Amino acid sequence: MDGITHTELSQIEQELMNEGLSVKEIQRLCDVHAAVFRESLEQVKKPETIPGHPVHTFKEENRAIEKNINENLRPALEDFKRNGT
Repeated sequence: MDGITHTELSQIEQELMNEGLSVKEIQRLCDVHAAVFRESLEQVKKPETIPGHPVHTFKEENRAIEKNINENLRPALEDFKRNGT
């Protein structure tokens, strides 16, 4: 079933029904297929966990910016609010 389109899958399902397979059985087979597909997706690494992936880099940059804000900018802003300098 790898590499077929949604249209082809619908045609296959229709042919199976034309040959006498019940809608309930086709739905059961779809559920089995979805469970297998779900398991394979769960094994795929998330982009944010792969060093060098743009999503990973973007998140790391955001963490560095947040750290800089919390360690440098925020204290300087608070000091300015207190002392006006």
